[in-house]
Amino acid sequence: MKRNRLLFILFICAFITSCYFFSELSLVILFFNYAFLLVVGIFRLGLALKKPQQKPDIHLTVSENLKLSVLIQVCDEPLKQVYNTIRSICNQQKVDFELIVLLSESAVAFTDQLQKFCSHFNLEVQLIPNYLNDSSQFYPFLYNKIAFESAYVLTLKADYILKPNALAEALSEIKHRQTHAVQFPIGYLNETTYNQGMKEELDHYYQYHLRGIDSFQNLLPNGSIFLIKKEVLKEFKYHYAVSIAEDPSLETVFLENDFKIYHSQSILGWGKMPGNMLALNNYRKRWMLTKLRMLRELWKSPLLPLRLKLASTIRISPWTNLMALPILAFYAGIFLPFSTMDIQPIVAMSIASYYLYFIIQFVLLGISSRFDAIRQICGFMAHMGMILHGAFYWLYFLIFSEPAKEKKSALEYSRIHFLSVTVFLATFLSCCILHVLYAPALAPASFVLFIILSISQISVVRELKKSGEDLSNSIYQIG
Repeated sequence: MKRNRLLFILFICAFITSCYFFSELSLVILFFNYAFLLVVGIFRLGLALKKPQQKPDIHLTVSENLKLSVLIQVCDEPLKQVYNTIRSICNQQKVDFELIVLLSESAVAFTDQLQKFCSHFNLEVQLIPNYLNDSSQFYPFLYNKIAFESAYVLTLKADYILKPNALAEALSEIKHRQTHAVQFPIGYLNETTYNQGMKEELDHYYQYHLRGIDSFQNLLPNGSIFLIKKEVLKEFKYHYAVSIAEDPSLETVFLENDFKIYHSQSILGWGKMPGNMLALNNYRKRWMLTKLRMLRELWKSPLLPLRLKLASTIRISPWTNLMALPILAFYAGIFLPFSTMDIQPIVAMSIASYYLYFIIQFVLLGISSRFDAIRQICGFMAHMGMILHGAFYWLYFLIFSEPAKEKKSALEYSRIHFLSVTVFLATFLSCCILHVLYAPALAPASFVLFIILSISQISVVRELKKSGEDLSNSIYQIG
């Protein structure tokens, strides 16, 4: 892993250096990157402006005796949070259901405690340890574990709190929409006016998919509450993810079989927004890599037409951006004292890419926030504060075919992140100063970029701190 990271750093340095030695080729590459960024941006803006298909409201009642299997995946969540999730499931009304608890390797130690806790409820519970040991047999194994009379499976993470009638609403939704699956948005227990930027930034992804769902069967891999017909599970071959809703093969299975999914706007339960930089990094990286793996599965499929693959490729990776090369090209400004005429167009193209991306994202967040100025600006700053995540995680995965794993505490990671951001902004400012000396026409635009990027980083840190404080006082702390 350290070797891969070293090679990745060398790749970054090599690209910046190539802007000096191969300036014309670098400029051509940046031009095509800009053109693709523009095409993707126009497509996404068009999709965001599209009105979701109007569907009739439904009266959320369950008139027939349907059985449901509730599936929760326990990974590294604190045991107290898992207890609260199970308690919220046991408080469900008007629905016959069973509970299946899948324990990852790190959670197997909780088996006895969970069994004892569940025994206090009049509930059918199955505890399945080490469920990720054999990915090729996971779905057949799970299908056989699900009660014969269950027609649907609802998945949720082990740190969600369901409202009392959540299961009844979910069943009514899928029955009346007549789809193979329904995905529900997430509410947040630690949501306040002090972290509304992160909330808006997270929500705009869901709204973006909601508008496109009439044309495609795209899924949003954010681990949200997800209801699926049990029979659909027969079509899955491998299991790669913590949640079925985040399985990379899910998208391809739905497209190949013409399965339909409905993105509901009903909030059935509440999770938590990240409370520290490590949690934010892990959330964003997991969702992003899931989408990239979905892309890989999509293009490997011989059953899907090229048109559908191309269209899905643009829509399928909302957590990635195309800013890696423009970000690196900006640092070619260090060569301005040696070759002003050759480097200045490269830096100008980098700045133009920044502003194009800023404009597209600002408008997208305006559409999702209904142009509420405060929410739009806060969401935009939160999004820009994570521009490096979206720019480089996918590139690392593309080169090495594996994610960069973090085995650090939240405090250690926060310190490393602070150091990385400090270096990023300090070197960015240095390039801005060089622009004043050697490319004065670019200096004003460069300093505006520096101000936006600096404020966005401060905004993310401030909102994470508030989210962490609110999380410590939330319902998660109930024993």
